[in-house]
Amino acid sequence: PLSTAQRSQMQSHLTQMEKMSMLGQMFAGIAHEINNPITFIYGNLPYIEEHVQDLLKVLQAYQSNRSEAIATMLETIEIDFIQEDLPRIVDSMKLGADRVKTLVLTLRNFYRLDEPEMKPADLHAGIEDTLLLLQHRYKPDIEIIKKLGEIPLIACHINQINQVIMNLLSNAIDALLE
Repeated sequence: PLSTAQRSQMQSHLTQMEKMSMLGQMFAGIAHEINNPITFIYGNLPYIEEHVQDLLKVLQAYQSNRSEAIATMLETIEIDFIQEDLPRIVDSMKLGADRVKTLVLTLRNFYRLDEPEMKPADLHAGIEDTLLLLQHRYKPDIEIIKKLGEIPLIACHINQINQVIMNLLSNAIDALLE
């Protein structure tokens, strides 16, 4: 039989291991979520480079004042397509960058480790942040339906509440995937 001190130490160790496991899962999810927008941005960069080079060729031809060369080049590089496609590519890159920004902000808000005292917190925000962080685990297999009522701000240790929400939702996802 274990002594009370040994039991307490073992329980503390198990709790710490569970926290580390959850952190590992969370960071793996975050890495996955950050990787997608970054890959999207890098995938579009060669097209931006190609379009810019084509536009520079047109400018060079224009500077040489060769109107036939300009007309031929405009047909060759499909300037109308470039004018349509370039803004779309830039918009998609902005979308990816915004997604990265949102994920980082969510992570920072989720683990407010610098707040040791109890403060009024919005539980809706904790739930939303947790769903965003766990999104890589449930799509497209699981549909999330949110029916959140009115919840006033609650004085609590938000990082601990966020951890509880994370554990509940993560366990629910595990159960659904099994």
